[in-house]
Amino acid sequence: MAEIDRLVRLDEVKAVVIAQQWVNLRSLLTDPNAAASFERFLKTIPAGKQKFIVLSIPTGEGFGPRDLLTGSRLGDLRYSPAEYRDGRKARDGLVELNRLIRRIAARQGAIVIDPFETLCSGISCRVADADGNPAYLDESHLNASFVRRYATYIDQTITGPAGE
Repeated sequence: MAEIDRLVRLDEVKAVVIAQQWVNLRSLLTDPNAAASFERFLKTIPAGKQKFIVLSIPTGEGFGPRDLLTGSRLGDLRYSPAEYRDGRKARDGLVELNRLIRRIAARQGAIVIDPFETLCSGISCRVADADGNPAYLDESHLNASFVRRYATYIDQTITGPAGE
């Protein structure tokens, strides 16, 4: 943590981006000390530096490349790409956690980025590109080539928020 604190204070660092699968930090919801610790960390980021918090990407059953296979490995296994999957279960599992993160971010002047707004349209979330290439390496991690083309939500951490 000391190294992160040192890096955050460098003059050439203009923005701090905090991104992860927040579902792995459900303790923020159940442990007031965890939430307070996260908020204290945000508070230590020097004034004048933009703070971004990237919420979780859509993940879970149906999002991995295995989910694009049909049939049996014993002879009739086929790749059946579906460009989109229903993202309601993935989104619903994050509602309370996202609400808490947004409240903390608002108090600390952080900009919240929600990947669902870019990777999903309504209830449909992209799991493959238009050519059928899987978007995910597994159920939780996006492919680098997919990120370069479709994860435009991260662009504002470099260019600044829309409208600036």
